[in-house]
Amino acid sequence: MSAKEFHSLHSPLSPYYCQEQILSGSKKICYIRFNGYYTKPDVLFAKCMIDIRIFNPTIFSLMSNIEKLISQKTFTSEYNKGLIGLIFVGNWIVSRHQQFFKKFDITMQQYNILRILRGQHPKAANINTLKERMLDKMSDVSRLVERLRKAGLVERKSSEVDRRAVDVQITEKGLALLKVMDVDLPDLEDSLKLSLTEEEALQLNTLLDKILMRY
Repeated sequence: MSAKEFHSLHSPLSPYYCQEQILSGSKKICYIRFNGYYTKPDVLFAKCMIDIRIFNPTIFSLMSNIEKLISQKTFTSEYNKGLIGLIFVGNWIVSRHQQFFKKFDITMQQYNILRILRGQHPKAANINTLKERMLDKMSDVSRLVERLRKAGLVERKSSEVDRRAVDVQITEKGLALLKVMDVDLPDLEDSLKLSLTEEEALQLNTLLDKILMRY
């Protein structure tokens, strides 16, 4: 392949377009996109029979985001790396949610209860139902409900069916709070929407569901 042919591949319109980033000093990271996927430069050269001497010599190093964010280059296995990545992403998403709910003076767990109760409205839900449907299975539901009651967001009373049980129902104040929160809540999905296509999100859901088979 001639230099002219190679430079045509270097065009942004080419599926083999090469993007370069200056990370520190003269060190460059080179990303080769091959048919919509990133691949190692030597693989691209082999596939396209490009004479590597034509290519501007560069340090080819591609670190994953998790490697950069926790300053760790080696992992015991891909499973270990994946698990650490899940924990990191999970903590990041939880942190974003906590910051959002703090503006409304409630916690993620309290919001979770309000959301469940809104789904049940106008019917009530008992404590066991709330426990079963909570995202955080370690939550002290009784204590969370009591705090929401003191804030006027829910009301609780003895069940008419079983006097030993307690029914919890969302109040108009609770419904009004959720309505206000609904306006900005979709912004929390941006971490996924700006990173994944809808097809990739579907694939992510499939993989997560597969992992949850072990739950």
